[in-house]
Amino acid sequence: MRLDCSIQHFYAYVKNSHLKQGGEGLTKCVVHAVHNEAGKALTFHVLCDNGAHRSKVPIDNIVWKKYSPEYPLDFLQLWDCFSNDISVEIFDYLSQSRCKVLLKDKSTHYGEYMMTFSWGGGGFVNEPSQWKCMHLVKLDNGCYTLQPNNRCLFYDSSFVDLEKSKEIIDWDVDSEEPIAEIGDRWYISDENYYYDVKEGESKE
Repeated sequence: MRLDCSIQHFYAYVKNSHLKQGGEGLTKCVVHAVHNEAGKALTFHVLCDNGAHRSKVPIDNIVWKKYSPEYPLDFLQLWDCFSNDISVEIFDYLSQSRCKVLLKDKSTHYGEYMMTFSWGGGGFVNEPSQWKCMHLVKLDNGCYTLQPNNRCLFYDSSFVDLEKSKEIIDWDVDSEEPIAEIGDRWYISDENYYYDVKEGESKE
C-alpha cells in the first residue's frame, strides 16, 4: 500500500479559496507530492511561500497562471484513484511533449506532459477494460489536468503524423489480461539450469 508518493516538484499557485473560506487570490507554492485514496480524487501536498504546508489539495485548486479559467474538479480529473497503491513515473520519451487534451465537455485544450500516475491491486485495476493511468498535463490556459490515455494525443515532430492525429481513433478497450504461463501446451524437459522447453502434454 502506498498512499503518499513524492513527485518531481513544480512551482505553482494554490487558490486561497481552498485555504480559507471566502479567501481570494492565490498563494505561491511548490507542489512536491501526491496523496492517494481509492475512490477519491488524487490530491497534492504543497509547501507555500509563507512556510506553511498544506496536504490534500485537489487539482482544480492548483494553477500556474494568475488568471486562469475555472473548471470543476470532475473536468480536470475524469476518474478517481483506482486503488490504495500508487506509482509515479516521468516517461522519458514523453517528457515535455506537447499534447492535446479532451475534457469532459468535449472541449480541446493544449498543454505539456509532466508525469504519469498508475495503480496496482484492487478490483478496477484487475479488470483490463477498467484500468487506466492518468497523465498530469500543464495546460496552456493556466490549469493542470489529470487525464487517461484515451483523452490525450501526444505530439512528436519526428514521428507523429499530424494529419493522422486529426482522424477519429476507434480502437477497442482492452478486454483480456495478457498471461504468458497458460495451458499445458509447453513443459520443461528436464531439471538442467539451461532447460529446454518442448511442445506437448505437461508431465505429471
